[in-house]
Amino acid sequence: MDYPRNLGVGAPHPKYRHDVLQLYYAGIAYEMLGDLDNAEKLWKDALQRSADMVSEHKVFQALILKKLKRFSEADALLENIVREAELRIKDICERVGGAESSLARLLHYDDVLAYMFYVVGIAEIARGKMAQGLAEIDKALNINKAMRHARWIREGKFLFDIT
Repeated sequence: MDYPRNLGVGAPHPKYRHDVLQLYYAGIAYEMLGDLDNAEKLWKDALQRSADMVSEHKVFQALILKKLKRFSEADALLENIVREAELRIKDICERVGGAESSLARLLHYDDVLAYMFYVVGIAEIARGKMAQGLAEIDKALNINKAMRHARWIREGKFLFDIT
C-alpha cells in the first residue's frame, strides 16, 4: 500500500519513524508462529530507526539485539541508556528543583522526568534487574499517573522478553 498523496505531507522517512515497539512485537508474533526469517527481517529494520538515546525506542532496540543474539551490543546500549537518562534526570533536578516544583510543572519538566524514570525502569528490567526497574517505574508513576505504558508494566499487562 502506498502512502496517501492527499495528506498534504510526505511519508515520514523510514529512518525517523517511531515504530520500534510495533516492529519488536510484530517480530515476536512471527517468532511465535515459527517464521524466524520474517521476525529477523522486521527486527533488523527496527535497528535502522534513529531515536534519542533516552527513549523507549532505544530500549526496544536493545531487546531486539538480544533477540538477534547480539548480547554484548544490547548490554552496552542498555548501560548507555541508563547512564544518559540518569545524567538528564540530575540535570533537570538541578535546574528546576525536582518534579514537584511549580517551575517543573510550568515548563513540563515533570512529564520529562517521569518519562526519564520510565525509560530507566524498562532499561533496568531489560537488564534483568526487575526490582530496580519497577522502583524506577514507580517514580515515574508518582510524577505522572497517566503514563499508560508504565502503568501497564506495573500491572503486569505490558511484557517483553528479556532473554
